[in-house]
Amino acid sequence: MPDIIDNSVSILEQVISYYKTGAIKNELDTIANNIKTDLASILDDNASKFDLIISNSVATKKLYSIVYRIKDPVSLSEKFIRKSDGLKFIVDSALASCDDVMHKPEVIKRQVKLLGDIIGIKIITELKTDCHKVYDLIMNNLSNLEKKHIKFIDIKDQPLSMKNGLSIYNIKAAYQNECNFELQIKSKIDSAWGDLDHTIFYKDYKVSPIKSTVQVSMNRIGMLLSELEHFLHDIRESDKEYNERSNFITECDLLQKRLSPLICEKLKVDYDITDISPQLIHFCKAIGVTIDNTIPEINFKSLEIRSDDDDVKHYVNIRNRDYKLMILESAFMSWFSQKNNDEVSIVNYRPAFTEYIKQLNKYLVEQIIQNNPNFDIGKVNDYIVICTTEYIKYIPSAKIYLSTTCHVDLIKQINYINDYWDEDRNVDDRNLILSAYIIQAFDGDYKMFIEDVNDGQFESSVPMMIKECIKNMKENDAIDKKLVIKLEHGIDNILIHMNRGE
Repeated sequence: MPDIIDNSVSILEQVISYYKTGAIKNELDTIANNIKTDLASILDDNASKFDLIISNSVATKKLYSIVYRIKDPVSLSEKFIRKSDGLKFIVDSALASCDDVMHKPEVIKRQVKLLGDIIGIKIITELKTDCHKVYDLIMNNLSNLEKKHIKFIDIKDQPLSMKNGLSIYNIKAAYQNECNFELQIKSKIDSAWGDLDHTIFYKDYKVSPIKSTVQVSMNRIGMLLSELEHFLHDIRESDKEYNERSNFITECDLLQKRLSPLICEKLKVDYDITDISPQLIHFCKAIGVTIDNTIPEINFKSLEIRSDDDDVKHYVNIRNRDYKLMILESAFMSWFSQKNNDEVSIVNYRPAFTEYIKQLNKYLVEQIIQNNPNFDIGKVNDYIVICTTEYIKYIPSAKIYLSTTCHVDLIKQINYINDYWDEDRNVDDRNLILSAYIIQAFDGDYKMFIEDVNDGQFESSVPMMIKECIKNMKENDAIDKKLVIKLEHGIDNILIHMNRGE
């Protein structure tokens, strides 16, 4: 007698058989073509406003195109089983047996159209930077798209972060409130690479002893392609930027060839220093080390030095949890000592350490300002110094030294609060809560921080004032809502701890 698994699989096989007849796919094809046409209309009407058209003496070219696909029967079958979506489909369609499939064609058709990715629409851009422009164009035309019966479900949460650290625009949407679809915005390079990665791994669910190793290599290639995107963008934008990017890639390659063998031998594994190459290049230029085939080798002696200084101890607590920081410190101390003909030891460690932290901070500030020229460089510098001197006692994460993205988000959130804080009073209490939020954002012990610096007695109106600020932020469409929501959740946790949550 068939059990629940046998019965569900048989029903789903019958659904797939019906799907293969084409009755549903023909209708889906018509819907997908309508969506494509409507999207193209909005894009074409607004492309010039968002720099998505380039012209020269020869021709005018759009920097995007639109394609679509209907999920094929094999992929649909795998989706039903692999993600257990088929069980939900059976329940939603009220299918008790295989006979029900044949007697309920309209129900089947309706439920198939409600599957989130049954239709896939892809906007393919020339370069990744054009993806952001397409996204901005769509965000500015949501009402016009809704008039064409296209509604986006999670567009304000985009882009999404993938496991490999890269971002992707993968948007859930609906057409005429009766058919769901998935919209992706990808560059030509990302699209081609995604298709290749998809081909290699997507439908291979067998256990493979080399799969994880190969995936690491695939992810590394993905990162290189991301760098290629920047390279091609620079070529398109200007010769100056092209030369700068070319020099950077050359310098990265020289560092990789010179340092990787020693680092790999030390760590006993293949280790890619691409992520920290920009900091290493910054160190070389700050110290005066020429980046060529004569780059001095590095040693790891500074890692064994012990200091009684509290700031060094706090840094070491973080460093000992992260190989990237260990490599960065070792490289800086090695080059610094060789340049000064004085090997770093416990005797002269203090000035070398001070210069090392100074250069780590300087790199962070330069990167933040380079990508956010509207930021006040003085305030950014003060913020970074406070983070890496006063807050590190409470923070275990190397992100405080290495992640410009985290710092940029925090600076934006702090600026939001400050912009909406219309009172001169209670500034110290406000800053205490924001300091706790920063520590929390870096996985730190904000509770210990609050206990150390606050006696629990501050103006009772402060929590309400902060919440009022956040409420006003949500009403401002120019503000990143994801950051506001993240800020709200973090502040709520802190206020609850301080027994001030409302």
